[in-house]
Amino acid sequence: MESLIVEKIPMPIPKAKQVSLKSYWLTIGEMRFDASFYAKEAVVADRTLKETGYPLLDLAELTKNVFYPPRVKRYYTNKASEGTPYLTSSETQWFIRKPEYIFSKKLRNLDEWYVKDGWILLTRSGTVGLLTVATKDLEKYILSEHMIRIVPKEDTLTGYLYAYLSSWFGQTYISKEIFGGVVEEVEPHHIQAIPVPKLPDEIQKIVHSNMIKVSGMREKARQMLRDAEKLLYKELRIPELEIDVNRQSFTVRSSELDMRFDASFHDPILRTVKDKLQNAQWPLKRLDGKEVSKAIFIPNRFKRTYVNKDFGVPFLSGTNIIQTKPHNLKYLSKRTRNLDKYLLREGMILIAARGTIGRIMPITKSTNGWAASDNIARIIPNEVDYGFLSCFLNTTYGQAQLIGQTAGSIVNLIQPSHIGEVQVPIPSEDIQKMIGNLVVEAYELKEKANIIETFTVNVLEEMLQEGRKADVRSYWSTFEIISNENLDVAQGLIEEKQGQLGSWDELKKETGLDEI
Repeated sequence: MESLIVEKIPMPIPKAKQVSLKSYWLTIGEMRFDASFYAKEAVVADRTLKETGYPLLDLAELTKNVFYPPRVKRYYTNKASEGTPYLTSSETQWFIRKPEYIFSKKLRNLDEWYVKDGWILLTRSGTVGLLTVATKDLEKYILSEHMIRIVPKEDTLTGYLYAYLSSWFGQTYISKEIFGGVVEEVEPHHIQAIPVPKLPDEIQKIVHSNMIKVSGMREKARQMLRDAEKLLYKELRIPELEIDVNRQSFTVRSSELDMRFDASFHDPILRTVKDKLQNAQWPLKRLDGKEVSKAIFIPNRFKRTYVNKDFGVPFLSGTNIIQTKPHNLKYLSKRTRNLDKYLLREGMILIAARGTIGRIMPITKSTNGWAASDNIARIIPNEVDYGFLSCFLNTTYGQAQLIGQTAGSIVNLIQPSHIGEVQVPIPSEDIQKMIGNLVVEAYELKEKANIIETFTVNVLEEMLQEGRKADVRSYWSTFEIISNENLDVAQGLIEEKQGQLGSWDELKKETGLDEI
């Protein structure tokens, strides 16, 4: 194999804070007065793509349609049997999707609200530019009108288009078109005008293959979580519960107030949960019981210094812990005082303790050594399997108990002592392992998919920067290494080493690949 040299791409470049331009530019096209439209990033992207020497096609030439359905009033129901599952644009990014249900027959142009396998979905308002490849599983959901539907032509490779739009180039063009002073938005015609480079067919195919593989791995991981939850209900002999989202009020006896005047503490679903758990197959234990956990705590508030990822550790926010792939992931400086107190260890369980209460994430090998916000509580399990415990806390039985302990009038919060009051049925060790292993494997598979996507997009960016000078065969080999999940070698191929890596032959020796 020929020698392969990979240089670290100097992107993304810092966002411009001010822009100078000629006045007549303001009268061209849509007559845009927002500075981001003329920012340096878009100019660099334009110049770089033109200099590649590869043909450029507008996204409209690669798609049948780019659209979103009209806004309409939605009518919700708490019964899955009466409604159709509905996801907001942010919920499509969640690893565990827990939809609400709406009466679909009340929606005009119903077909436009569903998506098809192979479409690309893009958030168009709020946080603009988040992407998802629609799968068979998503076909059963009605999706928010805040998702732009990109419908590729039959001969367009969806995975390649998704990878390009996820890259620095694609995101730069999307960001350029954003408008809106309070709520940022983008429209379908803006997306249709994005230039897409026509790379050699073999490169497009292997990038597409990698992205489709990533999508499949994520769906497999989600199915493993669903299987784990079903197994939990079966082994604990408790029914799956539905929450009435339309309940506006209820009555409580004064003798039952227990000095708590917040409605969430007295929600009737809590009584139902406690009654059902009393009939469970296994004994109940408090979450703060010695058998269940060694500690439940929230770290002290601390000054956060965010740095480039080369000088920090990944830092999870309350939103990140529920996302399939953390968006806008920050990196906490390695020089943070008492950093070790904020680092996460394999076997911990995270619970969002401020804002939206109850979001859960187990820490596996992939996220061991990351850090997390002081708005997130940590549980260190003792004799109970942490995968099983995560699964239970994510069910209605766990969520209802956690949310029931919520306090605060403006910002919701929950204290470690209140988290400790959650009642958990403790089955045999074998049952815990059966359920817990599924959960842990699912999160590990999700993280592996994220790494494959990140590496693929990074290498695609480098190839676009190098243009026609790029050695197509060598880049194809790099994409194949990523596809084969030889991630340590892939990492070496895209890391900077004194500004530039050595040859492919040297790298093989360094990683031990030549001995395989």
